[in-house]
Amino acid sequence: MNVLLVDDAGYTRMMVKQMLENLEHRVWLANNGNEALGLLECEKGIDLVITDYLMPGMNGLDLCVCAREYEHTRGVFFILLTASPDRDVVARAKQIGFYDILVKPLNNDRLMQIINKIYFKKNVEKVYHSEVINRMQSLDSTVDAIIEKQDFHTARVMLNKLLDSVKKLKSFLDMCTL
Repeated sequence: MNVLLVDDAGYTRMMVKQMLENLEHRVWLANNGNEALGLLECEKGIDLVITDYLMPGMNGLDLCVCAREYEHTRGVFFILLTASPDRDVVARAKQIGFYDILVKPLNNDRLMQIINKIYFKKNVEKVYHSEVINRMQSLDSTVDAIIEKQDFHTARVMLNKLLDSVKKLKSFLDMCTL
């Protein structure tokens, strides 16, 4: 995975960088939120941002909010590192979309668990997205064949099945937005 590590503490950056590189992740480093935002603006392949909360200039929460303004970073996962797990900070982090929050000093095993979950989730989403695209293309081909043959009966049956599927999908989306 491509990971952007943001922390003003050089020791933390080097320790986490070494751990990630040993696991064959590609790592970018930034000293603060402003520098990280510049990297996120240029680098289109970042999968995960691990950011400290308190840094000079832009903090980790503001970095996440600003990064979400770029279309290509909306699917990027964020992990917040903090030395003091203030309830308000944790609540705000969850509200703005942090995947997880870790308290310093870092527990390397816990960090690796989170990264592995993210890696798995990203790969499942890629496979699922690819499967949906393949099925949509197949559906388009089937519809074209039905129209070409002017098979009205099959068209009606297919339309009814599609409408049922659309209703299920709409119901699912309605539940997700509650």
